[in-house]
Amino acid sequence: LADVARDFDLWFHVDGAYGGALALSEKHRAKLRGIERADSVTIDPHKWLFVPFAAGAVLLKDGGRALREAFDITPEYLSEERGGADVEYDFFRYGQLGTRRFNALKVWMALRTLGVRGYAEIIEHQIELTEHLAARLDEMEEFTRAGQVETAVCCFRFTPLSRNLAGAEADDLQRALQRRVEHSGEAWLSTTVLHGRRALRVNVNSFLTERRHIDDLLDLLRREGRQLLESR
Repeated sequence: LADVARDFDLWFHVDGAYGGALALSEKHRAKLRGIERADSVTIDPHKWLFVPFAAGAVLLKDGGRALREAFDITPEYLSEERGGADVEYDFFRYGQLGTRRFNALKVWMALRTLGVRGYAEIIEHQIELTEHLAARLDEMEEFTRAGQVETAVCCFRFTPLSRNLAGAEADDLQRALQRRVEHSGEAWLSTTVLHGRRALRVNVNSFLTERRHIDDLLDLLRREGRQLLESR
């Protein structure tokens, strides 16, 4: 994609809202190979950097010139003639918002508290937990993984051998199991669509999650899955 953008003089943007945090981990940074060629990258600290919502950012290779050219306005009451070192960095000149909250403060505080190494340790631990989840799923005959683990996300399907389901029926089974888990109040996971099929999706996204929580989730999935089949 970077080559195509270069050859046709196109803007090359990378959505790193969640996965961009991998850049903080020396162990997993290679998964973002090529991101350095982007003209801009989005990253949401309220996702994998655990900062309270809302905290989103866009990083630009040209230092923000493109944003300023797109959004800058200069009404008379905000004239640059007033001078001062802050004029160049008036953030209303770089986006749609005029008045805004000091969201950057909580990002700065989190970075100062954890540092790059602290974030890397948490991210690497969460990926290890997700790999543990995937390995356990591979041992359970009633579940089938729906992809490889690259971040802290694991997708899989409930595929009980006692039911030869396909298509819409199989998709409905995933939704039904997700609802049962959610209504239990013990855990929460979502569903998604991969290759046209509904799948269950677990994202380990809390720095408080431990291996025992993963094992508890698997026990819950197995229990709720069996009860779901008995009710049908």
